[in-house]
Amino acid sequence: MRNLNEAKAEIFRLSEKKIAERKKNLRRTAAFCIPICLFLTVFSATALQKMLLVPQDKITECTDGESTDKTPEGTAGAIEMPTFTTPPNTEENADTDTLFGVNDVPIGGNIPSTPPGNSSSEPPSPADSPIPANFRFSITWGTYGISSYDSASGTLIKSSDATNPEDYVTSYSLNTVAREQIYNVIKALDISSYPDVYDPHGGKLTSDPSMTLILSVKMGSVEKTVTAEDIALTYEADNLKGQNFLDTCRVITNILTSTDEWNSLPEYEFFYD
Repeated sequence: MRNLNEAKAEIFRLSEKKIAERKKNLRRTAAFCIPICLFLTVFSATALQKMLLVPQDKITECTDGESTDKTPEGTAGAIEMPTFTTPPNTEENADTDTLFGVNDVPIGGNIPSTPPGNSSSEPPSPADSPIPANFRFSITWGTYGISSYDSASGTLIKSSDATNPEDYVTSYSLNTVAREQIYNVIKALDISSYPDVYDPHGGKLTSDPSMTLILSVKMGSVEKTVTAEDIALTYEADNLKGQNFLDTCRVITNILTSTDEWNSLPEYEFFYD
């Protein structure tokens, strides 16, 4: 009986020893395999990400190898036109007799900078329609109103107040883009709704020197001239209708004064001090 018990005890000890060795081997195997599995997982994820990402230089290329980031043909040099917006409330300044004095403004010249409250650069977008065959316009602008343009004759005058006025006269024919831009802003203005003699400031503002704006238009059955003579030298009004008129004139004069023909003319001879 004693021998039997000793045999059972010996078998139990051997079993415990084998179990301990197996556990030890399992721990060694796990310690070796887990880092390898982690490495393979990270490597596979990185490789998959690189395979799925499209290189940036491929995005900007067409199938024929040309870049898709191009400026549409015919838009280079297009004139940005401001949106007709409601100007800021200036009722507290409505009774001011003189808006400001102007120094070093060329006679017949434009306001040197964009007036406050009109930072937007996109015009209203009237419904697309063909430009009437009889569309033409003329505009007089600037300090004392000595700059002008007539689309019918193509005569562009930088200054009529000079020792030799003929030196300040040139010819300019509207290109398709400029003609369309000017037609669109005039159409959006609804010039027929304006009186023949008009002050965008409602007679509330004056300045020394003053400026003159005369816009004559013929398109379709509409034929109208609006004269704003000796008005305050500013392109900002305190009412929407006046602001729209000023913005329209400014868009047109900006187009004309950005041409090579205008820039080839001499500088103004006389300036206001």
